[in-house]
Amino acid sequence: MSEFWFLSRFVRLNTTLLLMAAITSNAVAIAQTLPEAPLPKAQTALPALGGPEGEDLPPLEEKRIAREIRVEIARAAENLDDVEVNGYLQALTRRLSASLGAAAPYVEPYALRDPTLNAFALPGGLMGVNSGLIAAAGNENELAAVVAHEIGHIEQRHIARMIGVEKQASLWNIAALAVALLAARSNSNSAGNAVQAAVAGGQGLQLNQMLAFSRDAEREADRVGLQLLSSTGYDVSGMVGIFQRLQAQGRLYESTGPVYQRTHPLTTERIADIQNRTRMLGEKPAVDSLAFRLMQARTMVLAANTGQLREELRQRFLARTQNAPVAGEPAPSALTRAAAHYGLALLYLQEAQAEAAEKSLNTALLTLAPTKLGHPSLVLAQARVEVLRGRLEAMQATLAKLEAFQADPALRDIVQEGRIEVLQTAQAHAQALPLLRAQLVQRSGEPTLAGLYKRLAVSYGALGQRTEQLRAQAESLALEGAWPAAVQMLKEARAVPGNDFATSSQIDSRLREFSEQAKLDREERKKRGEPVPSGLAIDFRELL
Repeated sequence: MSEFWFLSRFVRLNTTLLLMAAITSNAVAIAQTLPEAPLPKAQTALPALGGPEGEDLPPLEEKRIAREIRVEIARAAENLDDVEVNGYLQALTRRLSASLGAAAPYVEPYALRDPTLNAFALPGGLMGVNSGLIAAAGNENELAAVVAHEIGHIEQRHIARMIGVEKQASLWNIAALAVALLAARSNSNSAGNAVQAAVAGGQGLQLNQMLAFSRDAEREADRVGLQLLSSTGYDVSGMVGIFQRLQAQGRLYESTGPVYQRTHPLTTERIADIQNRTRMLGEKPAVDSLAFRLMQARTMVLAANTGQLREELRQRFLARTQNAPVAGEPAPSALTRAAAHYGLALLYLQEAQAEAAEKSLNTALLTLAPTKLGHPSLVLAQARVEVLRGRLEAMQATLAKLEAFQADPALRDIVQEGRIEVLQTAQAHAQALPLLRAQLVQRSGEPTLAGLYKRLAVSYGALGQRTEQLRAQAESLALEGAWPAAVQMLKEARAVPGNDFATSSQIDSRLREFSEQAKLDREERKKRGEPVPSGLAIDFRELL
């Protein structure tokens, strides 16, 4: 897959991936047979797809592009922006990457409201996972297979190495194209035209070389993905299962089939190669996962953004709870039935039907009782019911149950951030503040803290702490690269009456840092020939 072109997904928002389809439709070629036996990590002599060292995308430039994409994800209507779903995806990627040890790449997954069956890697370790793919996966093994494949693209730095393939192209021209795609978000038609014009004009790229790289990259990602699945204990046949389903749907619907089938050329030969390799790796029993089932139901509810879709989903959940057969699905297991009751509870919560939501949750817990399984999402749903019913003491008692999951690293983010979200919904901002501060300390240095700073600003604002509210807003804006706006927030914070000397000094120090960053950002944009946003047209001498 030519991953670079997925950048257009975030600037065209509600448009199709016709450009991707046009490029990759010509890339369906017979894949070379994969090795018959798995190779240890140290012996994995993967082909050098990129150019010589130093010709790929510089890490700093990749991070810059990733930052801009991250901002677009936050702004996009398709972004589910859900602590629990994204926390689950993050835990899944960490589990799959664990066998790589210190060499494990940074992966930052996002769930997107998109019914198409797709997932894709982007610069800086970003990964998009469409709600349609999560909903279509038959079990966690299948979802893990696709995620592992995308981790393979990230681990092998296919985007950066793709740029190294085209030695005649200017690195800055390629990077500028990425930024131009992002900048075109305000007008989907013009964005599409810009992309097509760039392709028609070449932008220095030779598509034949890109397509050849795509074929090699797909084989490489398959190989890495299977190794990750095997070393993590997943059933490697999950990759065969999900790819066969995608291929079948592609044949049934042709050009309107799954995007994944069009952007990741799924030839019969390629799937056969994967089957051969899975036989050598050995199949394992596909164990059902409560976390997957709950997050699958949650994703489906969050993605249903119309009354008709919600009603269709309600009927689907009801069929599962009653052991009624659902077309294309196996007979519902206890976990599937419990997840369906949980999904119904979420729908009732959306409709503010607290009693019905509570009843569905209790039924979900009763269904799970014989399995002795639990999950923080069930506890958080209960807490939200208590908030809706105005039973704040009961909410506190329910939130205390989250401590049982605190020790599990895979659930820690969901526990901590879910608790914060519930407390803020209940207007318990004095309790949310220390939890927010602790999270910021624990996750210091991560590029995903903008959302936490926004939540921090909300709680400070609710408590009337204006200076701290503005400082938190400034930090959030800075993480998103909105330096002039961040500077403005700090100026307003400095002007708040009653600030003590220490606070004022801290603000002044941060103001100098942000002002310098704003200046550098403007200069870099001008150097690359990029348009400078209107917000950058300010007098930096006045700020310094």
